[in-house]
Amino acid sequence: MKILFLAPCPFFQERGTPIAVREVLVVLAGAGHTIDVLCYHEGEAVEIPGVTLHRVKPFLPIHGVPPGPSIKKIICDLSMARDVVKMAQTGDYDLVHAVEESAAMARWIRRRFGIPYIYDMDSSMPGQVVDKFPWARGVLAPMREGERQLIAGSSGVVAVCQALADTAQRVALDGGRERPVALLEDPNLADFSEVDRSALKAELGTQRRLVTYVGNLESYQGIGLLLQGFSKAVGQVPDADLLVVGGHSDHIALYKGESEALGIADRVHFTGPMPLDRLGFFLGSSDVLISSRAQGENTPMKIYSYMASGTPIVATAIRSHTQVLHTDNAVLAAPEPEALADGIVRALTDPEVAALGAAAKMEADARFNRSVFRRTLLSFYELVAKNIATAAA
Repeated sequence: MKILFLAPCPFFQERGTPIAVREVLVVLAGAGHTIDVLCYHEGEAVEIPGVTLHRVKPFLPIHGVPPGPSIKKIICDLSMARDVVKMAQTGDYDLVHAVEESAAMARWIRRRFGIPYIYDMDSSMPGQVVDKFPWARGVLAPMREGERQLIAGSSGVVAVCQALADTAQRVALDGGRERPVALLEDPNLADFSEVDRSALKAELGTQRRLVTYVGNLESYQGIGLLLQGFSKAVGQVPDADLLVVGGHSDHIALYKGESEALGIADRVHFTGPMPLDRLGFFLGSSDVLISSRAQGENTPMKIYSYMASGTPIVATAIRSHTQVLHTDNAVLAAPEPEALADGIVRALTDPEVAALGAAAKMEADARFNRSVFRRTLLSFYELVAKNIATAAA
């Protein structure tokens, strides 16, 4: 098939959605599909045989588009909507693969040009908007209805976690025409061949045990909660440091200030952004891995690599985590400072917690790998293509 792939994000950057987009493109192009990608103007060039990149030209100068909803993202999306119409008019596409909010553009394209689309749900957009802008709660119901229409208008839905798959399944039947829903969980992307705990500690200048967080430092990640929880834990585990891998300079400055206010600045190490090929080194060389996300439903991509490392995990007990983490493979804690502190202390002092890390690794090796990812995606595409052909006959 010739596919128009809508990726409303900087591409390529080493963060969640762009990484997921790259993994999907590699699989689809490897299966012989020809793909035109329309993405934001920012990002590194990537070479994937069978894939051609087209970048939007924002009508205002935009730099540093962050993850999640933002004014910058809205401006880029409006520019993308303009460009996608031009491509749909001239591209002779068999299918549109639309990531997140670009499904709204794809639905319009289907109605205008008759090109079917797949809705790639990396998150629930109404939930994202309300989490970041609580004042928008008054229009949550219309946003939910809009999401329902995007699902109902699609030829199939790719959902990155069970919560999103459940949302899609609730509207997968509309007018008697079934829309397949694929649960496409991210594969582990870490390479653990260079794990060296002593090297990591030497790099940081510490001999204490390491509790490590990896990811961006946006508000939904609960970094303030993490710092508060860690500050309460250090009295019981004085030989522990906190390592924060990732984040941009403005967020790091903010949380360094919070660390100082909590009296733990000498125990918290901020690395800033790190290349993806060092992920396995950090995860495998740490003593405990932590995810303090305070809100949201979609499972963080890093969790699959956390699990594959075999390092014990502490995570907040919200659905974002509990779709794949449970009491048999992780230490779960309520998203409160005291509970998170108790989880950190348990992970560092209870010898039975090592077995949870081993169980998580076993599950990740079986479920969250590129082979399963590829098989799931291609089976879904075969079913969608069959349904489209049947409908056209």
